[in-house]
Amino acid sequence: MKLFGVARTAGRIIERAASLISRIGSGVLAVLMFFTAVDVALRYFFNSPIPGGYEISSFMMAIVIPSGLALCALRKGHINVDVLTMRLPQRIQAALGYFADLTTLGILCFIIWQSVKYSSLLYESNTQAAGVPVPHYPFVIVVTICFIVFALVVIRNLIDSIRHSAHGAKSGGEE
Repeated sequence: MKLFGVARTAGRIIERAASLISRIGSGVLAVLMFFTAVDVALRYFFNSPIPGGYEISSFMMAIVIPSGLALCALRKGHINVDVLTMRLPQRIQAALGYFADLTTLGILCFIIWQSVKYSSLLYESNTQAAGVPVPHYPFVIVVTICFIVFALVVIRNLIDSIRHSAHGAKSGGEE
């Protein structure tokens, strides 16, 4: 069908976006590790930590943590406890999977909506960190973008599951 072809193309774009965001998060994590090591060394040897080090580390963690969610969902790497569901018929397992994906998508939409509102509020109030003059809103925007890509991955997985159920095709974009 035409719809599944479009979904496959969109899925590839979403996969690239999730991979890119994850690589950016990995790079920020590397910088965070180096920054923390330097901060600890300066604190221990010279009794002079980096000013605003706590806030800078917090900002970097705000990028690192959500950056891997979409790729983890894409690879289906989240924890999945199926002790009870594995004994159920395939149709019921599929229905529970759809329900879980739709619930996840609903929660993500709520998070995205609230994050957009929150970043707007932070922008208007010009809220900045106490130790360094860095505004908060860009980091909330980055988190929001990560959650948007995560939601797109959930939609992609849902469409892939529907395609799998409807056509008996392998999931993950394979035919």
